[in-house]
Parts: sequence; structure tokens; C-alpha cells
Amino acid sequence: LADSMSLTISKSNNFNITWNTDPNSTKGVLITLIYTYQSEPMEDIDFGSDPIFQNILVQDNGSYTLTSQTLSQFPASNSGKHLIITINRGNYTSSSVISNSIFPIIIYSRDKRILKLVP
Repeated sequence: LADSMSLTISKSNNFNITWNTDPNSTKGVLITLIYTYQSEPMEDIDFGSDPIFQNILVQDNGSYTLTSQTLSQFPASNSGKHLIITINRGNYTSSSVISNSIFPIIIYSRDKRILKLVP
């Protein structure tokens, strides 16, 4: 994602996302869009404010374009609400750790930015 922590983008234009690829990645990259209250990128996401979610699983090829059609599904930023985008990449497995109970083991990295959406 871009170096700045917060960006203003237009819902009527496509928005290109780029990241460093991992040649060993076999699970892909999960792009998560969350429309909610949040003022600082390092804050935890406020799930109590009726967030709108969209998950997009893509190949780890280093880029993806959020289309204006996708962005138009979210309201314009107002009253402290913004679109948060996270890029998540990792690995997971299930393992029997205690007396035949199966637990997921997840290791991932994440980059998060706040986007201000304008019409």
C-alpha cells in the first residue's frame, strides 16, 4: 500500500493497490475492506459501529485494482466513518495439540490503511 497512512480517493475511479510479493506464498492475499469508525490506522477496528465488510481473495502477484463498482458499494466518508483496507498474507494449518482437539494455527502479516472516500 502507499506509504501515507491515510489517503483520499474517489469512489468513481479505480484504485490500484500494490504490495511486495512472496514467491513462497501458496494461500494468496486477502484484501479486506471495512467501512467503520476509526481515526488512527493503529487503533483496533470498531466492530460495534455496524461496519460494512468485503473480503477479496487474490493471488499473491503484487497488485490488485479496486474497481469503482466495488468502491461505490461503500458510502462516502462522513461523521468519522472511513474505509479501512487491510492486506493480509500468511499461512495456516490445523494441528492436534491437546487430546485429539483440532486447533487452527495461523501466522500472517498485515498492512492497514484508512481511506477517505469521496463521491
